[in-house]
Amino acid sequence: MAELPGTAEPTFSVLWPLSQRADTDGGTAQRPTDLSGKTVAELWDMNFRGEVIYPLIRQRLAERFDGVKIVDYSNFDNFHGPRGQQVIDALPGKLSEHDCDAVIVGIGACGGCTPAVVRTAAMIEKIGIPTVSIVTTGFMKQAELVARGLGVPLSIVEYPGHPTVDSEEQLTDKVQKITAPALIDSFASRMETGGEVRDSEPEQGSIIFTGTYDEVQDHFHDQLWTDGLPVTPPTKSRVDAFLAFTDRAASDVLGVVPVEGREATIHSIAITGVMAGCRPEYMPVLVAAVEAMCDPVFRLQSVGTTPGWEPLMIVSGPIAEELGLHYGQGVMRVGNRANTSLGRFMRLFLRNICGYRIPPGAGDKASIGQSFLVALAEDEAAARDAGFPTYGEGRGAARDESIVTVRSVVAISPAIYSSGESAVDHVDEWKKVMVQAFSSWAPMDFKHGDGHYLLVVSPLLAKVVSGQWSKDHIRQYLVENAKMTAATAEHFGRSIGNKLFSLETLVEQGILPDRYHASTDPERLVDFFLSPDSIEILVAGDPDRNQSRAYMCNHNQGAPVSRTVRLPANWNELRRTESTPTPTKAKQDA
Repeated sequence: MAELPGTAEPTFSVLWPLSQRADTDGGTAQRPTDLSGKTVAELWDMNFRGEVIYPLIRQRLAERFDGVKIVDYSNFDNFHGPRGQQVIDALPGKLSEHDCDAVIVGIGACGGCTPAVVRTAAMIEKIGIPTVSIVTTGFMKQAELVARGLGVPLSIVEYPGHPTVDSEEQLTDKVQKITAPALIDSFASRMETGGEVRDSEPEQGSIIFTGTYDEVQDHFHDQLWTDGLPVTPPTKSRVDAFLAFTDRAASDVLGVVPVEGREATIHSIAITGVMAGCRPEYMPVLVAAVEAMCDPVFRLQSVGTTPGWEPLMIVSGPIAEELGLHYGQGVMRVGNRANTSLGRFMRLFLRNICGYRIPPGAGDKASIGQSFLVALAEDEAAARDAGFPTYGEGRGAARDESIVTVRSVVAISPAIYSSGESAVDHVDEWKKVMVQAFSSWAPMDFKHGDGHYLLVVSPLLAKVVSGQWSKDHIRQYLVENAKMTAATAEHFGRSIGNKLFSLETLVEQGILPDRYHASTDPERLVDFFLSPDSIEILVAGDPDRNQSRAYMCNHNQGAPVSRTVRLPANWNELRRTESTPTPTKAKQDA
C-alpha cells in the first residue's frame, strides 16, 4: 500500500485474483463431408422433448443422405442420469461396437444438462468421432464457455427458445426449419483440429492493478471479479499472511475445476479468502472446504444449474470454537465475521476460480438464485448434553478432530415450530413441514436415486427429543411416515422437463426400489425419503426457543463431502500473533 504524491489517500497494488487454466490436449475429430452410408448415433439426457426432436432429425437425415444408418438413443443409457459417469466411461466401447461414424448429443436446455452434453461431446471428439450438440437458445453461451474450459472446439447447433413451452407444431417447425438443417451443415463443415487458442493471462501472484480503494473496487467489478460487494484488496502482504497458515506450497493444485478449467491452487484459495474478508487463520478451513468441493462426489461441474443451489459449509470440531464461529441464537444470519466471511468465500471461489458468474458472465445459469449462505457450526456442548453424537462425529470424525463439510442447498423450509413433551410431537412436525416444503423437488431425488437433507434443531428441542429417541430412531420414523402420492411425484417430475418421468420406469431401471411401484394406483403413497442415511441432524440456534429448520440438497449435486482441517506445524505460534474474537456463544454466556 502506498500514497499518491500530493494526496493522503492510500493506493493498493493488487494481485491477479484468478488462477491459471490447466493445459489440455483438446482437439476435434475429422468431419465427414457426406453422411451417406455412415452410421450416426444419438445420445440423449432424457429431458426436454428428445422423444419428439430426435425422430424429426432422423427423418431429415434420411431425406438428405442415402443409406444413412441411425443408432437411436434407446441403445445408450442416460449420460446425465444417476449412472452418468459409468455411461460416459462405457461410450467408447459402445460406439465402437455399433461402428458409429458420427454422434448427435443433446439436449442442453438446463444449467446441468448443458455442461453434461458438452463434456460428453468433448470426450467423443477426443476419441476421434465427430459430434454435433443440440443446445437451446438460453444455454448457448454456457455451452461455449464449458467447451472453452475443456479446450475443445465443438460444433453446437441451436434449438430456438425452449421446448418445454412449445406446442408439438411449434417444436416440429423449429426442428425442421432451423435445428436439423444446422445440424446437417455442421457435420459437413470443416473445423480446426488443433485445440482452442487461449488468450494469454497473467501469472499467478502477479500485480495486475494499482489504485485507490475505490479504484480497485471499480476495476475488479468491471472485470467480473467481485460478488457485487466491496472486496478486501488482495495485496501481496495480505495473501502472504494467509499462506503462512498452511504448510502447503502456494503452487500446489487441489484439482482442475469447471467451468473454466482453472487450477484450484493454494494461492487461489488465499487470494479468495482475502477478498471475502476472512482472517488469515481461517486458511486451514478454506483449504479443507476446497478439497471437499473438488471431490467428484460433490459434482462441482453442476454448480451452475438452473435451480440456483448454493453451497453450505459446516465447520465441526474444536476449530469452530477456536475461530469464533457462531452457533447460538441468530445462527445462519450474517453478522459474525467467521461465519459470514467463510460463507462468502465459498460463493466467491465458485465465481472467480470456477467461473460461475451471472450475466454478463455465462457460467451460472441459476434461473432465480439464492444469496450466499453463511457457514454453519454446531452447538456441540448442547448436542452432547442432550446425548446426541455431534454432527462431526456422525460424519466419522473423532471428538478432537476438526472437519469441514460442504453440501448443496436447493431449498430451505420455513421455520418449524413444535411443542410437547413427547419426541413424536416434534419429529412429526418436522416430517409434515419437510414434505410440504420439498415435495415439488423430491422427484429429482427419485430420478437420480439420491437425496440428502439436513435438520437444524434448537438445543431446547434436542434435549426433549433425545431423552426418548436416538438420531437413528428419528431418521427411521421420518422414512417410515413421510409420504407423498405417486401422482404428485410424477406430476412434478414431468413439470421439470422430462415428459416421460415415471416411477415404474425408475423401478425397472433399478434406480428406485420395488416399493415405489407396488401398484398402479396413482393415489398410492410412496416414501418421501429414500433412506434413513439421507437425513442428517445438527443442533444449533436459539436455546430458548422451540424452532427447527430443514435444508434440502439438489439430489446428487452437492452431496455432502467432509475433509479434515489440517493445521500448520507452527499453528500455536502463528495464533499467538493473531487476535480472534471470542466465540459468540461464550459472549452470550458471560
